[in-house]
Amino acid sequence: MADAASRPRRNLAPARAAGHHTRRGRAPLNAVALVKQVPDRNSAFRPDADRATEDGPVWIDERSLGYGINDYDRYAVEAALRLREDGPVEEVVVVTAGPEEAGQVLRTCLAMGADRAVHLRCERDDLADPFAVAAALSGAVTRCGAQIVTAGLLSEDSGHGQVGGLVAGLLGWAWASAVTAIRPEDGRLVVERELDGGRAAVVELRLPAVVAVQTGVNTPRYASLRGIMAARRKPVETLEFGTPPERSGAAGGSFERFLLERPQRAQTAEILTGSAEETAAELVGRIRSGAGITFPGES
Repeated sequence: MADAASRPRRNLAPARAAGHHTRRGRAPLNAVALVKQVPDRNSAFRPDADRATEDGPVWIDERSLGYGINDYDRYAVEAALRLREDGPVEEVVVVTAGPEEAGQVLRTCLAMGADRAVHLRCERDDLADPFAVAAALSGAVTRCGAQIVTAGLLSEDSGHGQVGGLVAGLLGWAWASAVTAIRPEDGRLVVERELDGGRAAVVELRLPAVVAVQTGVNTPRYASLRGIMAARRKPVETLEFGTPPERSGAAGGSFERFLLERPQRAQTAEILTGSAEETAAELVGRIRSGAGITFPGES
């Protein structure tokens, strides 16, 4: 563990190779990037009066929302694509869970360069429970025959930050979160993790492994016109979500939303009136009183 503020940032990425290839004598690896469609942050967020209990609304009105790919997941897709370009990965598969319109984010990822996609079809309410989502995604990862999974650190809508770790736990794979750099080596990944206090930890993960990447781990590419045209010909497999029976039902079964409300606005500003000398004296008095500051000779 090292103090990130007192040293140059470690560059764990090897030199980029042209095209993708597999190392001689090693079986090719597959990577899965987990992505999610989330509300656009510039949408108008309003409580949904039609989905309310006696205490108030429990979720937002989705009819007023625009949607796009979760920002953290763009970095996860880019990380998987770079692993393919650097050599150890032969195929990149993007996987999402959500309603029919969530397939738009898969097309975005295919245009970025992913090879194929898997769509676990479900209602948005089924995505409320992180464990149910992880159980469905882990099944898709197994089906894809992947040895590496990249995921965003968290989603911009619910912000649980749990799905990547739960997928690793259900699969019994190695796991690292808040990853800010990735270097593939023989049969393992060397990753740098962001810690509190400006510190970082470098760890080795034996494959298979799941990594949840932080924003800034790379610079996600934009889809080129050629990539957009090629994405139309790439396969998208549609599967059932497969919620575990004990967690099936509205809002993910064992996970239930009770209330959604706006934060209470408190008065945080006051305008002092009077001359400059009067307002300065009043301000200094309040600061001293609030901080408990006294000077010698004062009671």
